[in-house]
Amino acid sequence: MDNFETQLKLLFEILVKKKQALTQILTISENQETILVSKMEPDEISSFFVAMNDEKQGLIDEVIKTDDLFQSIFDGVKAVFEEKAKEFKPRVSALQDEIKALIEMDTKIRLQEEKNKSQLARLNRTTRKIDLSQAAKDYVLKQYEKNANMK
Repeated sequence: MDNFETQLKLLFEILVKKKQALTQILTISENQETILVSKMEPDEISSFFVAMNDEKQGLIDEVIKTDDLFQSIFDGVKAVFEEKAKEFKPRVSALQDEIKALIEMDTKIRLQEEKNKSQLARLNRTTRKIDLSQAAKDYVLKQYEKNANMK
């Protein structure tokens, strides 16, 4: 297997790792919504929500690292990609399909985060007791968006 094929295989592996992290982020965001609409006490909601944000931040950091690694490898083989595009068309197409799937997952995460933000605002208006560290939540969302915009 030549270097290009090795690099192509590595790019796929990186995308798989990113997909796993994004799947976990989406699951956590969906679980946060469940907590926000639950009948739990505000302090319990706050505790769970903040812990989940911490977990999401770790995953977002992982996504950023995988994006950086992907870009680094891709930059190194970009010329070969263009040169051998016809020869490796099915694999390059599969790589493009994986990237499209990741973009769709990114969109789902953004929509879920907006939904959570709305639920949180509604809950805060209703109870006026919950301090879910909005700054921390906004930070996580901004970090995720910053990462997505760097693509």
